[in-house]
Amino acid sequence: MQRPLATVVIGRLVTSTLLTSLVVPAIYPLVARNLSAADETNQEP
Repeated sequence: MQRPLATVVIGRLVTSTLLTSLVVPAIYPLVARNLSAADETNQEP
């Protein structure tokens, strides 16, 4: 019973590490670009 639980825990650790180190940095520039474009359109002349 302990072996399947350990496999799930290790799999979740690997998945969260990959998401944190690869996916989040890849998405961040897209979000930052959209936010800066929204700020430029909302500025008053």
